[in-house]
Amino acid sequence: MKSFIEYVKNNHLGNIYENVSFKKLTSLKMGGEAAVLFEPFNLNFLIKGYLYLKESKIPYFVIGNGTNLLVDDILFNICLIRLNHLNQITYLGDGCYMIEAGVKSMAVGRKIAKDGFFGSAFMAMIPASVGGLIYMNGGSYRRFVSDYLYACEYIDEVGKIRFMTSDFGFGYRDSIFQHQKSIITKGYFKFTKAEDKEEPMRLINRYFQMKKLTQPLSEKNAGSVFRNPDHIRAWEIIDQLGYRGYRIGDCEVSLIHTNFIVNKNDATFKDMEQLICEIKEKAKEKFKIELICEWKIIKIRDITHTI
Repeated sequence: MKSFIEYVKNNHLGNIYENVSFKKLTSLKMGGEAAVLFEPFNLNFLIKGYLYLKESKIPYFVIGNGTNLLVDDILFNICLIRLNHLNQITYLGDGCYMIEAGVKSMAVGRKIAKDGFFGSAFMAMIPASVGGLIYMNGGSYRRFVSDYLYACEYIDEVGKIRFMTSDFGFGYRDSIFQHQKSIITKGYFKFTKAEDKEEPMRLINRYFQMKKLTQPLSEKNAGSVFRNPDHIRAWEIIDQLGYRGYRIGDCEVSLIHTNFIVNKNDATFKDMEQLICEIKEKAKEKFKIELICEWKIIKIRDITHTI
C-alpha cells in the first residue's frame, strides 16, 4: 500500500489519504477504517491508479456518497477510490446530458429541472453520486435511472474505456455493473422539455416537502433498508410486526418511517446487523415474506469487489 501512496504522490495523480474512517464517508456515520482513500484528478489518472492497484494486487472499493452503505467496524486493508473530481455536466442538446460519475445526484437533478426539463426530479431526491445511482439503478417516486439513461462509459477489468448503449441489465436496484468488475465514469441521460419551464422545479419542491414529512432526514440513515415486496410495502410489514421505535443499542427503527433504521448516536455494526436480521426473521416467520436488504453491507469478505 505504501508503494501505491508514493506512486500517486510522485505522479500527482490525485488526493491520497491514509487511515480514513467510514464514519466520515457514509451517511450512517458508522464503520471502521480504510487503509487508503484515492481521489483521482481526472479520468486518465484514475486509469493509471487503477492499473497500479491491479498489477500490485491491492484490493479496492469504488465509493460514491456512501448513502446506502453499512460497513463493519474493522480496519480494511483496502484502497477506496472516490470520483469526486469527475464532476462535469455537459448539455448535448435535445434534452440530452453527459454527467460524470462523481456529480452529486441531488445537485444535477435540480440543475436539469431549472433548465426546464422533466425527468430529473427523482435524481434530486437521492443523496447519491451519479455513478452510484447508475450502479444501483437508483430511483424514487416511481422513476428510475433505467427510464432515462441511454449510454454509459466505464473502465473495464483491464483498464480499457468502454462505451455501452444497451444491455445495462437493469432491474429493481440492479444493473450489469453489480455483476462485473468495472468502474462507471459517466452516464448519458435524455429528458423531456417542459412546456412550462418552471414546472419541473415546482415538482421537485413538492417531492421535497413530501420527503420532509415522511422520512427522518435530520437523523443519520442510509435510506430505505428493505426492498418493497410485491403487493405490500416494507414499512407496512415492519409496522405490523411492532418494530416502530424498536431499538438495539443506538440503532433504532424510525418513528417517522419504519423502513428506515437510524443511528441515534454511536451505533455499532454488530447491533445494526442484528436488528436487520431480526426484522427479516420475524417477517419470514409471521408473514412468510423474505425481506431483501437494499443496503450494501460490507464485511471483510467483500474486499475484492467494487461498490
